[in-house]
Amino acid sequence: MTKENAKKFFFRKLVLGFTLVVISFGVACSTSKGIDDGNTSTSTIAVKTDERKSLLDGRVSFVPPTDFESITKEQMKRKLAENTNPLLLLTNDEQTGDVTVSYDTGFDYKSDQLAEIKEFNEGTFRASKTKWIKSQIIEMNGRQWNHFEWVEDKSELPDLVAPVSENENSTPEVKEETPIHYNEYSTIFNGGLLNFSYTSQVKDYAQLKNVFEKSLNSIQIKE
Repeated sequence: MTKENAKKFFFRKLVLGFTLVVISFGVACSTSKGIDDGNTSTSTIAVKTDERKSLLDGRVSFVPPTDFESITKEQMKRKLAENTNPLLLLTNDEQTGDVTVSYDTGFDYKSDQLAEIKEFNEGTFRASKTKWIKSQIIEMNGRQWNHFEWVEDKSELPDLVAPVSENENSTPEVKEETPIHYNEYSTIFNGGLLNFSYTSQVKDYAQLKNVFEKSLNSIQIKE
């Protein structure tokens, strides 16, 4: 992977992974109450997903965590940042966790490039002085995956406060950021990068860990 392609890869991953998952927490809050999409004939906004879901013409499938709901592509287009187009985005009723599946075909990925992706992730985090929990190549369901796990905690960053204007007596209150726990699993599939992301707020991770792992182990891929 050339340096130029590496930069493009990181930008693409940044959009598909970091931005997408954070935004999805906001999407969940809206979809739990329903969204007016202008189509009065559609009464069901989200579909309960308590059985196996098939993607990419049935070549990829998995069982989502129980009671996680699927958000339609039309809703994702309206709610997510531009150029983000995951295959599937799921959330639970309490909006404490998300499951996102994306498939990047922007490059012709080779099966031996997982190690490069792993090294690039580590280098990027190391450069930003951000720690990760796990970064490893694992064997799962007969294929290799890059597992990258980290916690994003913006509350640890220095508080940035706008200067006081002449008409104000005090600085504005800084909104507290919620720490997010990320587990991303990526594999090379048919020349593209297939990514499963299991995400939750840190305080809810222990409760969701087992159902996330059960869903992860249910992934099946047909070449």
